Amino acid sequence: MIDVTLRARILILFVFTLLTSSAVAFVLYEMYELGATSQVSKAKKLNEYVCEELKDKFDSALTRKVFDQSKETAFQSALLEIVLSRHEGVEGGFWSEPKGFLAYAYPTYEGSGIKTDVPSAERAALEKISKLSLASSAAQSSVHVGRRNSQIISACSTQGASSTVAIWTMSRVATVSGATSDNSRTAFNYLLAFLIFIASSGILLLLFWNQSLRKLEKTLVLKNQQALSAEKEAEAKFSRERRLSALGRMAAGFAHELRNPLAVVRLKFENLLVDPNSRAAAAAPLIFEQISRIDKLVELMLQSAQPFILNKEKIQLKAWFVSNGGECQRQAEAKHVSLIYSVEDLIVEADPFHLSRAIENLITNAISFSPEGSRVSIEAHRKENSLEIEIADSGKGISEKVKANLFEAFVSDRSGGTGLGLSLARDIIEAHGGRLDLAPSRPNSEFSGARFVIQLPLSSETKRYEN
Repeated sequence: MIDVTLRARILILFVFTLLTSSAVAFVLYEMYELGATSQVSKAKKLNEYVCEELKDKFDSALTRKVFDQSKETAFQSALLEIVLSRHEGVEGGFWSEPKGFLAYAYPTYEGSGIKTDVPSAERAALEKISKLSLASSAAQSSVHVGRRNSQIISACSTQGASSTVAIWTMSRVATVSGATSDNSRTAFNYLLAFLIFIASSGILLLLFWNQSLRKLEKTLVLKNQQALSAEKEAEAKFSRERRLSALGRMAAGFAHELRNPLAVVRLKFENLLVDPNSRAAAAAPLIFEQISRIDKLVELMLQSAQPFILNKEKIQLKAWFVSNGGECQRQAEAKHVSLIYSVEDLIVEADPFHLSRAIENLITNAISFSPEGSRVSIEAHRKENSLEIEIADSGKGISEKVKANLFEAFVSDRSGGTGLGLSLARDIIEAHGGRLDLAPSRPNSEFSGARFVIQLPLSSETKRYEN
């Protein structure tokens, strides 16, 4: 990972701010220009369209001889009034070389009164484009863009009753209102000033604060190292305390579990000392049973303390359950409990020895808690990308008082139980990258007692077994 210094971070921040502000300024300017250009383009197309409409109607009337030559100017004025009244903001007229301006109309004029005179300020521009249209016998347009307004003039030529005439149209587009233009220019200037300020501030900051930033960086690095060191020390201390606490609980549990069989053995030996001849036959089996219990307890403790070295291999799950279920089957038959298997044909990768230890512990517990004549369910199937093994019994279930610490050593709901079996089973499953959980019971089911679920990951090589 690249260590980005404080100076680099500040520089990146300034560059980012500068680029962002520049982008905003560019977008604002482009929007301003696009708005003005779009309005002017629309106005130009409208002018040319109106001019062609006037030309077509005038040519049609001339062909059909709708008016006399003496009334040509009057017809032109009437035509202008009719056509231009449908186009807001467009004024127009007729012009000829010998006579100049013939007719004029601006029916949508919003000022007071009726506008009948050709605008004096635009007369020269109108004459120029009319002459150009007559000389080229083609439509012409011109656009004059002002700071606040744009003026669009179009002209097209046609043959009048007595001479060639030009028809012109003119409109004005307020590209940006005066107040808006001033405000936009002011905002743009402020933004430009801000950009200059940001750039100059960044340069000055890097120049004059260079040494201070170096010292600050060293201080921050030192503080960060100290904080990390303190955090690691705290984690190590917590880990030590947790291990000691766990060791203390395990030692206390082991001592408690060991005390009971030792007390029985001691009592029997005391009885033997009083009357060895008559009591030896009755005491010997009990002493042997308690010694076996101590031996099993020590064996479980050793198993729990040993690290798991997994030797994984491919296991055909269904066949594996059949070949490894002998001991559990004997325990079940001794208690008149039936084991019901529902195992999907899968090939999985696991350590067969350790996996057998974990599952046998769970099945043994299920048999122990099941009443005589009941059944224990063992199911194994694929669930998405996991192998799920479920073991459920029809006993009374796990009591609430032990659920929270169920998988800790020496926590058991069964008289004479050590709780090491569940702890060992969880450690084995977690060593395989899986998890072992106590699932919610199913009260309305035959298997309404405890329900344990194992989830093991399936690698990409795992596949459904096919004969």
